[in-house]
Amino acid sequence: MLSSPGFGRLCSYTYLTFVVLIPLRGTRSNVFTGVSEPGVPSSPPSRKPPTLPRITNGSPGIPNRNGKWKHEIATWNILSLYRTGACQNLVNTLKDYNIDVAALQEIRCTGTGQMRIDDYVIYYKGLNDTHQFGTGFAVHKSLLSAIKEFNPISERVCTIKLNTKPMNIFIINIHAPTENKDETDKDEFFEEVTTIYDEAPGNTIKIIVGDCNAKLGKEPAFRPTIGMHSAHEISNKNGQRLINFAASRKMTISSTTFPHKDIHKYTWKSPDGRTVNQIDHVLIDTRFRSSIADVRSYRGADCDTDHFIVVS
Repeated sequence: MLSSPGFGRLCSYTYLTFVVLIPLRGTRSNVFTGVSEPGVPSSPPSRKPPTLPRITNGSPGIPNRNGKWKHEIATWNILSLYRTGACQNLVNTLKDYNIDVAALQEIRCTGTGQMRIDDYVIYYKGLNDTHQFGTGFAVHKSLLSAIKEFNPISERVCTIKLNTKPMNIFIINIHAPTENKDETDKDEFFEEVTTIYDEAPGNTIKIIVGDCNAKLGKEPAFRPTIGMHSAHEISNKNGQRLINFAASRKMTISSTTFPHKDIHKYTWKSPDGRTVNQIDHVLIDTRFRSSIADVRSYRGADCDTDHFIVVS
């Protein structure tokens, strides 16, 4: 388990925000097997969900901590939580943007575990012997009772299941290989993601978020899947892979379907500040795409990363 270090230096980041208009119900279940939960009170799950308020459409659930019937979900390549102060800076940013669940890439913590920092619990999976890669989720305390399972699959993929009504939500957090990586590595990665997606129950709302390292264009042939509001004109090879995957699984790439200024589309900036790209994305089953009210990036986070946080 990692301790809670002090503050680090300021940084830029990529932040994706999307609003999932589906209420959560509050039954507690185990998060994942074999790892303790330091700082998180544990109690046996109740036999039946508590009586919950109802929203206008009659679906039971719990409001977020601001009393609203929506939840803010983010994806962010954080570059490292291993640095001094990185965890606290991350949590401070999530508080500032009222994030309920954040999918994190390049955590660079070793092993598998979890830690509590203020109002958030961070679940993570990294390599066992080196501070490279690593994925995880930061979950606000108000939603801990909705977590059905955290599955630390690999340093590039992890998942979380949320106990919700009328349907459960299954979020796949991915960190795809870069454009210049070997094609075999890319094939194996997407085969793994496809298997994870296909094995999720059919009555589940499936969402994929993360650093896809994929530039999506505005090609008319792809518009049914990606819309027409990408920051780029032409899709690169990784972008075509992502589009093909989404189309084959009847998913919509929501991060390129909402109109925004380009500054709110870009999710990555080069170290010299001269190059910006939109490579972090949000995908959802097309039949549930109206559940996402918006996706955009924000540039004001205090974390040492070249990505901007993306919020939906």
